Amino acid sequence: MKFNYSVLVLAASCYLAVSCTKTNNVTTTIHDTTTIIHKDTVFIQNPKNPIVGLWVGSYQFDANPGLGSFYYSFDLFSDSSIIQQGGGPSGVIYMGKGTWSLSKDSILTASISNTDATQSNWTQKLTAKYSSVNGTLSNGVWQYTSGGTQTGTFSLKRTQ
Repeated sequence: MKFNYSVLVLAASCYLAVSCTKTNNVTTTIHDTTTIIHKDTVFIQNPKNPIVGLWVGSYQFDANPGLGSFYYSFDLFSDSSIIQQGGGPSGVIYMGKGTWSLSKDSILTASISNTDATQSNWTQKLTAKYSSVNGTLSNGVWQYTSGGTQTGTFSLKRTQ
């Protein structure tokens, strides 16, 4: 019985080619995204604290800091719409809706108008610094652009 060495060499070559294939899967967190590198292909997964979602915190009046802080929230949607809700002195609740944008230097800007027909019409401009790493909107400033003259500050944290 003759043994064919060429078949043995071919089988050994196939085994070595398969067994020596090396896969390097590396997971690295970069700011607000998890990046997975798999065979030179980069996959970016969901951000840690994406801008779209519910943000909750508090706001204050510049002219009357003695009033304290009040409940404040934004719900930011992927279509650039925003719903805002806030509490006020004497338990007043008010809501607004409008549009928002995020600049390349992570500054959120929004314009909202009230949605409650029992209150006078008003519009506000909002700005804040977005941190996807910390899940915060900080250094927030709000000001009436019509229907009022008040200004104030706010800070929010991403909740979901």
